[in-house]
Amino acid sequence: MQFAGFPNFFAVLGPHNPAAFCNITRCVENNVDWIVDCLRYLERHGHTSIEARADAEDVWTQRCYDSANGLLFSAVKDSWFFGYHNPGGDQGRYLIFTEGVPAYRRIFAETAANGYPGFTFRRNAARRPPGARSRHRPSRAGAARGLHSGHLSRRTRRCMLSIVSSSPPL
Repeated sequence: MQFAGFPNFFAVLGPHNPAAFCNITRCVENNVDWIVDCLRYLERHGHTSIEARADAEDVWTQRCYDSANGLLFSAVKDSWFFGYHNPGGDQGRYLIFTEGVPAYRRIFAETAANGYPGFTFRRNAARRPPGARSRHRPSRAGAARGLHSGHLSRRTRRCMLSIVSSSPPL
């Protein structure tokens, strides 16, 4: 969901998730739910930034690589599953989590329940208390990007929450 070095950047789909082995729409719902819950956690705890730690990213990457061991297609190296198209022929890096969607959801739930281990949180020293109103408006450029003072604007959060809350339950 996140990559070390990119705070507040969430990848809904990408390497190391089970989307290739499930209905992508259902996987996206799970990922978006986790992201929204994470944003709520940030807000409740006064954090303005979250970033995956490099050591946790390495552990997750290795778990994804190991998840292919013993699977029939793990012997096939000329596939996009193993980075066959990589420049220079760098192959053998498995790109998908294959322990299954139930395991993926369990990992998400455990991560949230344990306060998001493997992530670094930051607070903006000038952050207003929850519910306090700003006396100034974000710049046009900041509003266009949906960012203000290094975190998501209230409008962007409300929009994200309304999209998720209008989705049918799992």
